[in-house]
Amino acid sequence: MIGQQRFPFGRYSWELPEGGGSPLLTPLEGVQRELSEEAGLKAEHWLELVGEMHMSNSVTDERAYAFIAWGLSADDSHARDSSEELSVRRVSFADALKMADSGEITDAFTLVMLYKADHLLRTGGLPPELAKLMQG
Repeated sequence: MIGQQRFPFGRYSWELPEGGGSPLLTPLEGVQRELSEEAGLKAEHWLELVGEMHMSNSVTDERAYAFIAWGLSADDSHARDSSEELSVRRVSFADALKMADSGEITDAFTLVMLYKADHLLRTGGLPPELAKLMQG
């Protein structure tokens, strides 16, 4: 989880790694870069959770893409933006869901990713290796 102050709401927010990407990058390349920049991690495996989401389609044409990553290891190939003050906290999938259910996580994109992953886990829609990691 990535923690940071969100000034529009005047509060600290716990979120999964996310952020804007260059239109020159594919969605997967963009999320790989964000994982490296925000969490200092790279992943051996990636699975698309949501192909395209419209974040606020009444006021913006912003598109978002959601992936789940596993087989994580340290990566320092992308420097963190010096203007961002981020905290990184590793939590289990079960604990992340508890944070979402309790209202500790309020970021909509993070909630979508967590609940979509939970749905896929419950319905057998995840690779067995990933499902085992998430359950345990």
